Amino acid sequence: MSGKTIASLITLSMIFITAGLIYLNEHAVIRNFDAYVKDKIEVITSSLSHEINAHLTQGEIEKVIEFTRSYGKFPDVKLIAIFDSAGKLLCLIGDSNEIPNGEIATYKSEMLRYIPEKRIYEKVKPVYSQNGKIGTVFLKIEAVPYLEKIGTTNLFIFTAIAILVALGFVVMLTAFNRRVLKPISNVSGLMQDIGRGIYNVQLEVPRSSEIYEFAENFNQMVKLLDEKERRLERQKSQFKTIYEISRLGLEIKSIDEFFKNVVSLIRNEFKFLNVLYFSVDQSKKLRLTAVSGYLEDYLDETYTLEAGYGIAGSAILLGDVVVINDVSKSPQFIPLYDAPIASEIAIPIRKKGKIVGVLDISSEKTNAFTSEDVRIFKTIAETIAVILEKFDSTMENIKLLFKLETVYKLTRDLVLERDVDKIFENAVKLIYSVLGKKDLVVEIYERVGDLLVMRGIYGTLKESLPYEYAQSINDGLIGKAIRERKLIYIPDLILEPESKRYYKTTASEVVIPLIVKNEIIGAINCESETINAFDNVDLLVLQTIGDTLSIAIQNARMYHQIFESESKYRAIFENSSEAIFRIDESGKFADINPAFEKIFNFNLNDNVNFYDLFVSPDVAEKFKKEIQSKGQVKGFDAQLKNKSGNVLNVQISLKKSSVKSYYDGIIVDLTEYLKILDKVHEADKLRGLAQIAGGMAHEFNNVFAGILGSAQLIKSKVPKDERIHYWADIIERATIRGAELVKKLIGYARGGKFRISNLNLNELIIDALKKIQTAEGISIKTEFNPGIPDIAGDREQILQVLYDIILNGIEAMEKGGTLTIKTEFGWYSQNIVDDPEFKPGEYVKVSISDTGTGMSEETMKRIFEPFFTTKRSLGKSGLGLSMAYGVIKNHNGFIKVSSSFGKGSTFELFLPVERKKEEIIEPAEPAKTKLKILIIDDEEFLRMLLADLLHELGHDVIQAGDGVEGIKIYKEKKDEIDLVILDVIMPLMDGFETFKELKYLNKDVKVIFTSGFSPDKKVQDLMSEEKNVRYVQKPYQVEELEKTIKSLFAEG
Repeated sequence: MSGKTIASLITLSMIFITAGLIYLNEHAVIRNFDAYVKDKIEVITSSLSHEINAHLTQGEIEKVIEFTRSYGKFPDVKLIAIFDSAGKLLCLIGDSNEIPNGEIATYKSEMLRYIPEKRIYEKVKPVYSQNGKIGTVFLKIEAVPYLEKIGTTNLFIFTAIAILVALGFVVMLTAFNRRVLKPISNVSGLMQDIGRGIYNVQLEVPRSSEIYEFAENFNQMVKLLDEKERRLERQKSQFKTIYEISRLGLEIKSIDEFFKNVVSLIRNEFKFLNVLYFSVDQSKKLRLTAVSGYLEDYLDETYTLEAGYGIAGSAILLGDVVVINDVSKSPQFIPLYDAPIASEIAIPIRKKGKIVGVLDISSEKTNAFTSEDVRIFKTIAETIAVILEKFDSTMENIKLLFKLETVYKLTRDLVLERDVDKIFENAVKLIYSVLGKKDLVVEIYERVGDLLVMRGIYGTLKESLPYEYAQSINDGLIGKAIRERKLIYIPDLILEPESKRYYKTTASEVVIPLIVKNEIIGAINCESETINAFDNVDLLVLQTIGDTLSIAIQNARMYHQIFESESKYRAIFENSSEAIFRIDESGKFADINPAFEKIFNFNLNDNVNFYDLFVSPDVAEKFKKEIQSKGQVKGFDAQLKNKSGNVLNVQISLKKSSVKSYYDGIIVDLTEYLKILDKVHEADKLRGLAQIAGGMAHEFNNVFAGILGSAQLIKSKVPKDERIHYWADIIERATIRGAELVKKLIGYARGGKFRISNLNLNELIIDALKKIQTAEGISIKTEFNPGIPDIAGDREQILQVLYDIILNGIEAMEKGGTLTIKTEFGWYSQNIVDDPEFKPGEYVKVSISDTGTGMSEETMKRIFEPFFTTKRSLGKSGLGLSMAYGVIKNHNGFIKVSSSFGKGSTFELFLPVERKKEEIIEPAEPAKTKLKILIIDDEEFLRMLLADLLHELGHDVIQAGDGVEGIKIYKEKKDEIDLVILDVIMPLMDGFETFKELKYLNKDVKVIFTSGFSPDKKVQDLMSEEKNVRYVQKPYQVEELEKTIKSLFAEG
């Protein structure tokens, strides 16, 4: 076979192969396009079905129509028709003549068909819910633009290829077959790849090859096919992304979570470097809400941008899409963390015409965003905007329902309230809590004539109008709302000429007039520091509250009118401190007053019978017979029990009521009165014991004075080695011990304080503890308040009280334990100390607690009695606590004791804060070593003994048996007498009257008062007023007597 023949055959073969490839490619493209169109149809119909199912069943047809119209923007969508279950057309996008007559509603299953003569796809999809078929979707997609373009281009390209190949083979027949055959075989292989849909292939031949131009055209054709294929895939991804975003919009629960899913979806679908979403606030500041990609490890929600800054900020400032295909040439670009960004696009998201966010997408490639990308991203932005508006609408409805439910619950109580003042007070708090806004003040005004008087105010603004602030009914926005009888809302007060602002920071205000039966009764006024602070939901809620509040106020006023007529008859019943009640003939309660409930601790619902309250059934029977026979009982003494079982001592009066078969009665609770009476009797008992003890102490001191003085005289006259000196010393020590016991009796008898000074109780407690040796197993814990003030008192007496009580606590803990001593300072009222004499005021409080055996109730009643003790075996006199009681009382203080048997005891001492200026008198040697002293005392042996003691000290003594005799002697020898020692208690003329006469005779007379009692207030006041007055308590101690005399005659 000749070469020409072979070449011809090869040429024919290539022509047929080329034609076959054209046919194959045409069908492959059609099939590929067919799959793309079907996917698109499925996305649209599924999305529409889901929306119909979600809203059509709820009757929300407008939302279905709104969603359907968003798909009318696609150019290849020729027709969308929505039918209900009866075949009625609900929504139509396109020409109604394109809808087949009467057959759409009959379809029970999906139908997809392609009409070649029209080159149109038709899809019918019935929509079902749980209750059956609810509608039908009919869709038409036009395929003409794609098929015509693809078919013509492919036919032209492959025809050109066939011609070029044929020409090539003709040339090859006349040239060198070897340089043609091999490239042709390569073309055959590449054609097969193209037939399988592989477009990333290239025909490589030398530039000198006879088919080089053919190869270039072939490669250009393959490149065009590859670009079309990738464009179709990208469009498919775009539609899928829109579908997925729409699906996310149906499941949205949180805006932030929604955008996190959106940016992740876009990045995963389009393989961009970064996808970010910024939310935009009122000041146009951008806050990062979601990020996906390279930057998600570097940025978080704290990242912000200002408007105009960066590409995203520029989109906000311009209000349009900003595309930068080479960021290296853009001054707006902000490099972040070495991210390899080459191009960037920012798309604003609008909601109701206002920019609320920016979608920012970046790529590592330059020129990454085409005009097709811009178009699809705008579509995505519009889809997101629809979702946000829908979400806002849903949330607004939820918010409204929640607020209305809250308002209903709260206003229900408001309507039932009968106190007008409380209605106002509760209403302002209700409004404030329901609105839930910061920087808000709520005011409610009541109309009083031509004035509006404030009855309630609540809020957080810095300034505050005074309660009952009044303004004219015609002033400001409130006056405008009242005149127009409607709600007035000013979102920005700067623009309102009638505004009258009390609060300087107020930016927006809403006023709701309160109207009842066409009459203005007041107004609600709400002010905020924020512009546009109140939305439609807030206004609806405020109007609802205003209507309810008007009714509540009117109801309360009507109630008060009725109540006032009844209150004068009910006042005694309700306000009486005595228990008032009504019973029927069987004893069942018909009514009881609050005092009855308080005393007996039960109410009518407890179903208690009156006669069951009696402790004694016999007494109850006696009372019942008396009331039945006489019709009334007055002042009947009985014991009743309350709900807790406590016995109450009461006095009952009962009388037959004017209402048939009922009895009205009153019960006077005498329980507390009897307790107080017991305390008074107890106090009288202690006072009686105190008087006896005081009298005994005085007499004993006189006796001890004689014994002690005699013993001291004997000791001074007898050598120490004499046996009589030894016995005199024993007498002296025994007498001093007896005098100490008498001192305690005087303390109990409250016979006065010896020496007043400013005392710090913390220091005294430490001194008392130093004198005590604790046994093994006993720990002492102190809790001192270092800031307690000083008190005025006798140091030795207070120290002895602390010592006795601490020792008493230690001895109560025979098996070990903890003694806690605590000091406090504060204001204490009468209910703290159970003592009728307690006076409220500032006290220093000392608490001494032990964990010992505790005391029984019977023991606690007697612990302050003199000579009462539970420790006779320890040699205790029983005067410690009684002395403590007397000393604390004498210092105007109080003792409170609490104890539980087996759990320890606590003593609480309350000492008043009284600061006294101390006088410090330094003794000095007297100018005269020998004095003439006048002794005035009715006790002869004490007078003689004192004279002997003074003689021993080197002084001359004159004696007088009473005040009258003493005055007579002093008149005669006043120029000789240097000092008068004067007994306080004497017959005829006591020591004070005698001193008055002496003072009259000589204003500079020097006097030492003496008594078996400790100095009372009268003596103390006299010593503080007179510099020449001193006091010595019997029995006399020589050293103390000598020291006192020296203090009066100190030099200087």
